[in-house]
Amino acid sequence: MRKPVRLLGISWEGGQDGNLNFLPPDERFLFGVRLEKNAWQRWTRFPGEVRRLRKALATAELVLLPSRSWALWRRPFYQRPRGWFRWARVAGVILRDPSRLTEAMLPWTLARRGIPTVLVDRGDQPSMGYPNFFAHQKARRTYLRELPVDHHRAFGANYNGEEVPIAWPWKRKERLEAAKLEPISIGIPDETAERIQELAGSPEPGEKKWDLFYAGQSINWERGRVQEDLRSLGEAGFRVRHCAPLPFEEYVRTMAHSWLVLSPPGNGYDCYRHYEVPLAGSVPLMAVPTIFRYRPLRHGREAWNYQPDAADLVAVVRRALRDKERLIRMSRAGCHRVLRYHRWSRLVEHIRQEAAGLVSAAD
Repeated sequence: MRKPVRLLGISWEGGQDGNLNFLPPDERFLFGVRLEKNAWQRWTRFPGEVRRLRKALATAELVLLPSRSWALWRRPFYQRPRGWFRWARVAGVILRDPSRLTEAMLPWTLARRGIPTVLVDRGDQPSMGYPNFFAHQKARRTYLRELPVDHHRAFGANYNGEEVPIAWPWKRKERLEAAKLEPISIGIPDETAERIQELAGSPEPGEKKWDLFYAGQSINWERGRVQEDLRSLGEAGFRVRHCAPLPFEEYVRTMAHSWLVLSPPGNGYDCYRHYEVPLAGSVPLMAVPTIFRYRPLRHGREAWNYQPDAADLVAVVRRALRDKERLIRMSRAGCHRVLRYHRWSRLVEHIRQEAAGLVSAAD
């Protein structure tokens, strides 16, 4: 039996990097130059961090790289600085922070050394953007949380209100690049999953106080629009609780005593609430998905989906609340699916299983 693949996630941002925070601490490497306050301290620490990185890479079989939001030199053709100013800009970036050069060149260096890499982007935007396309080309696989249904749209970037393609779908090379894209969920930490189940307990159906519960703020159009639907449901006689974000313990207990919990999109479609609701013993009510998802909660089996218009949301709530026994079965099935596929330890196991094939191909 083959031993588990040794993973190594390399981070430059420390605790601010949410792309690799699902990895165990012993499989994460922090290149800590950027944590220093000024350029002199960064350059003083830089050689030691490079030696530490080389030592860590000596035992790694697969390297996970986080996505980044800045570009050293890869920018849209009409925004690239010209002539000597381009190199002056690059030199200025490196002088202020030498880890920028390491971060930009590491995908190329690992490819030259034959170490397979995987790019992980668990951000809110459905696009990897220009800064990550070079790393994607060198990677064996790229995991995107907000992976568009049309995978080629992940190669787009929005500049000045205009979507600019990085790669063209009719070219064979770009089709091969799109084949390397895979979805991954935001998941939920194992400790949080255990805490939610502990706080929620196992309330009896007669103890359910609310037909529909939603705690959130109007951070986008959809979350603002659903407030009208909630008022309509309340006026129709449904027990609806709508409030601002609650303390965690009260939030979990309220979900446990609700038949349905509304979980509209935030900055991205995928969010923690999708997976918190089944663990608390309720059923999530989500908008129709706009992305390609990993092991999703399925409509009518573990969750309910609604079209983003008032009439459909109200109709789905009415239909769901007609059969309370079905909601109980759905909440149990959703809890089992979240624990099986979306805990952070399970996401790591999923990547490790797929990494076995990537490492074998590299050998």
